[in-house]
Amino acid sequence: MHHTWFREHRLPLAFAACVIVVYGLLYAHVYAEYRWDPNIHGVDTRWTAVGEQLYLEGAYSRGDRDGRGILLPTLDPPPVYPIMHWLSYSLFGLNARGLEVIRVMQIVMVAWMIFICLQIGKVFSRKLGYTMAIVAFLDLTMFYFALNYRVPNIPTAFFFTLSMLYLVRFLKVEQSRKNVFLCALFLILTFHTRIALYLLWVPLLFLIAGFLFRDGTFLLCSR
Repeated sequence: MHHTWFREHRLPLAFAACVIVVYGLLYAHVYAEYRWDPNIHGVDTRWTAVGEQLYLEGAYSRGDRDGRGILLPTLDPPPVYPIMHWLSYSLFGLNARGLEVIRVMQIVMVAWMIFICLQIGKVFSRKLGYTMAIVAFLDLTMFYFALNYRVPNIPTAFFFTLSMLYLVRFLKVEQSRKNVFLCALFLILTFHTRIALYLLWVPLLFLIAGFLFRDGTFLLCSR
């Protein structure tokens, strides 16, 4: 049984091994030497500032205070990325190690996105799946964004790619509540990472609604 499973999945396993080795070597010998400069002009520090205040003061704030010295709360930025920082600081401390963990987490997300692209493409054909995965694998600029722990570009892309996986599965494989729920869940996480992505709800809502309503019936009612 185990031999059959390995034989059927030998190509994905070989590709996974290749990704792990290449990304590990890049991080160990190239990208680990890179340090994001917090003093670069124009760097957006909203997310890290709130994450630090969550860890230090337990308050969702950028650190601004009123005349009495009380921290001013904020509704910007959205919470997912500051919470990621707070979690890392809570486990590893507000130091270089805590920030390095954020970078490693983002590199893992980059690698995971490659396999999500593989799964999306395989819904249509195996060849398309491997083509999408190889194209994503060759886009090493994602490592640059993964190393910038100050802005949530990688988590935003990661959650959005996951939502598209379940949308494609819903449209092409199975019109189930599970696929709709997971698509919506990861889309919610997307715009709770970068709020501008909320605009995606409009076209996706019309797409799913138009697909579900056929011949005057609602497909999910019978599932």
